[in-house]
Amino acid sequence: MFKIFLAFTLSVFFGLNTHASTISKDCTSNIAIIDGKVINTESALHDSLSEQLCFPAYYGKNLDALYDMLISVSQPTQINITNPMDLENALGKEKYQALILLLKEASMENSNLNFK
Repeated sequence: MFKIFLAFTLSVFFGLNTHASTISKDCTSNIAIIDGKVINTESALHDSLSEQLCFPAYYGKNLDALYDMLISVSQPTQINITNPMDLENALGKEKYQALILLLKEASMENSNLNFK
């Protein structure tokens, strides 16, 4: 109970990202895996990336917000997609292609981001 109160207090007064899952999360891993067998919705995609890359609580969970987060990554970060056909089926062809283009453009814009 105290942990939740402390997280709320810090977030209100200092604007800190103190989401319960990130309080004890180690954000030193700079690899994100987008697994098409696990990601079955666009919402799940954003939740997964947000957790893996420790995005702040204000992350908008849409492709524009994702681009903004990725071009501001300040440490070397690798993003990999596994099971891409499953991911395309889950997101739909248009959204999948938009995601791939976004990841490529963000990695060209930010030398700290690597996507292949």
